[in-house]
Amino acid sequence: MSTQEELEELVEQRKLLDEKIEQCRNEARGKAIEQALSLITTFRLTPEDLFSSMKKGKAKSKAPPKYRDPETGKTWTGKGPTPSWLKDKNRDDYLIKAQ
Repeated sequence: MSTQEELEELVEQRKLLDEKIEQCRNEARGKAIEQALSLITTFRLTPEDLFSSMKKGKAKSKAPPKYRDPETGKTWTGKGPTPSWLKDKNRDDYLIKAQ
């Protein structure tokens, strides 16, 4: 048997194995889903119970406003793009005084 023939035979075997693996995976997946649903029902599990450890990082807290437009009452934290009502103005005039 030549190297080319051996390669073609191995590729065909791989194709058949890949198909068999996919078939077994699909059968096992169905059983796994049934088992998971049974456990969820039995223990009354919520999405938070199941996926809370998957959250990435901490929730960001919103920064308190630092500036206020006296005309409209709109505020700005001082982070991000400067709002149009504060552009080209002295920011000190719009600072929210700490109480």
